Amino acid sequence: MLQKSTRLKLGCRRGPGAAARVWQNMVDDRATVESSTVGRLMQERGFTVDEVRQAAQLCPQLEHFQLEGTRERLNYISFAAERGLLGNVSMNDYVCSQPWVLNGDMVVVHEDQDIIVVNKNFDIRLDIPKGEEPKWVGEPTVADWLADRYTDVCRESPKFVNQLDYGTSGMMIVGRTKRGASKYSRLFRERLVFKEYTALCFGHPTWNSTEVTAPIRSSEGFKMEIASPGDKSGKLSTTRMQVTSRGRLKYGPHAQEPVSLIRVHPYEGRRHQIRIHLAMTGHPICGDMTYAPELHNKQYYPYRLYLHATKLHMTTGSECIDLCVPAPFEPIEEE
Repeated sequence: MLQKSTRLKLGCRRGPGAAARVWQNMVDDRATVESSTVGRLMQERGFTVDEVRQAAQLCPQLEHFQLEGTRERLNYISFAAERGLLGNVSMNDYVCSQPWVLNGDMVVVHEDQDIIVVNKNFDIRLDIPKGEEPKWVGEPTVADWLADRYTDVCRESPKFVNQLDYGTSGMMIVGRTKRGASKYSRLFRERLVFKEYTALCFGHPTWNSTEVTAPIRSSEGFKMEIASPGDKSGKLSTTRMQVTSRGRLKYGPHAQEPVSLIRVHPYEGRRHQIRIHLAMTGHPICGDMTYAPELHNKQYYPYRLYLHATKLHMTTGSECIDLCVPAPFEPIEEE
């Protein structure tokens, strides 16, 4: 029987002429970025025209960010600044040195009668647990974002098929119906979904590809840790890794430090599996304040955890779903 195939790749290659025109348009538009909706919002929040232009010079896409998402990001950064969570810099300096922090965009990358696949942004909760309050006024969640767009999904709480950490961006599957959620949950449970992540990690590994197999168990709070030999509470976990490029960060608190882009395939998908296994190799993820705090002792902190759920491949009966959303990380200087 022939399979019906759904393929989607965001950010696919175009001809050099088209790419040059897009880039030139962005460069031309920077002169008026302060009059764009995002530029005006930044000025309303206390940024000067020069600061808006500085941010746009580093990130030409700035003025094309969704206004709603940028407003929510500014609300969060203001909340974090009030509590000293940005490091020893002002909110304005924090944003202008790494303006990608203002990108609060989320999009739907696939939908059918059973599921919706959302490209989740970094630093956003799936929902707010019962009994808890928002961390700040107007804190957004993935559930809220869906409720504004899909009344059929959110008559009850959304049926999340897979989970991503608060700081991880990338593709999440939401069941449109109980049947759809059950069908795709089974695929994950039976390890029938191909998952690929992209991580930006500290250092240049001596290996081009490797595999880590180490059991993981719960630790204090929400943290996980490698289980000791003979500890029956540890769950077997295997992660395959492949270096795709080596270079140096161009911006932010770790500018000019060596980093590598690594393609990651977790076999099981346990909580923090990728983060712990990469830290085991001596190349933890940039922005991972939980498993590599000693590497982030800077004047200020990276704006995100550099981990993104890039690819999903699933086959259900007669349908094959193949999705790809490249990591939205800022470019590195390749070596």
